Amino acid sequence: AAAGGLVGACDYSSVSISGINAVDLTVAGTYLKQIGGFVAGTQGSNITVNVSKCIMTKMSITTLDRDTSYEASAGGIIGRTACTTNLEEVTIKGKSYICGNAYVGGFIGYTTAIATFKNCVEKETMIESNRGKRANWVGGFIGCFDSTLDATFQNCQEQETNILGLYVGGVSGPPKGNIRVSNMEFVKVNVVTIVDNAGLITGNTDINRKNLKNVISGYNILAKSCKVGYVSGAKVESLSSMANFQIKENTGFWIGKSGTGATVNLVAVSTDGDIFPQKDIGTDKGTTN
Repeated sequence: AAAGGLVGACDYSSVSISGINAVDLTVAGTYLKQIGGFVAGTQGSNITVNVSKCIMTKMSITTLDRDTSYEASAGGIIGRTACTTNLEEVTIKGKSYICGNAYVGGFIGYTTAIATFKNCVEKETMIESNRGKRANWVGGFIGCFDSTLDATFQNCQEQETNILGLYVGGVSGPPKGNIRVSNMEFVKVNVVTIVDNAGLITGNTDINRKNLKNVISGYNILAKSCKVGYVSGAKVESLSSMANFQIKENTGFWIGKSGTGATVNLVAVSTDGDIFPQKDIGTDKGTTN
């Protein structure tokens, strides 16, 4: 089953959404494989999803099944997509809440195709998996980037956002492909793992396929008062500066674990205020420039 605020499952037609200002939108259900604030999911690879100039305030996107044996995808905009997705000037704010099963993202839960974000903002948002310690991928923008292509983030902002999961990233959960971030600002973002694998950009570069070759690049990024780590008994609503953050083996400020096939390029990245941890990459087995 699938549920979307505007479109359910869409397999054969492209989707264009623009100029929507949604307040108090709620999408929820049980036994859902795909759930999204606008679009539940797309299967066709020859179509395109374009979302622009939209604002989501105080929305709630929730799969109600807890710790289930199947894998579901949940996203603030799109639950699951197999086609090129372009998001421009899309804002999620106002104590919004996205809670899913295996793949959970602030904007996209799971994708196997190119994803482009331009001038997108996420503010006062909580993102988490309700699957406990069963495998889950959680990201501030994308939960699981299961593509060998590019996910690009340009001129985006993430503010006062809490992200909680097993394999977790402030931008993306573990990617198969390339993550390219430029001109981005993080302010008071808390990224917390319930076991290990956490980073402000991504928690692990090769969890989806061992010895995978991919590139994680960041240019002109500023992080203010952000924290990454493990918190015992973590609750997504209380990951404040008062939480007891701990560092784990695969926990780093920018990247949790860089696998043997990864190339990491971080240029003109800086921090300000109270940050944790001081280590850029938790476990570095790749190539860092």
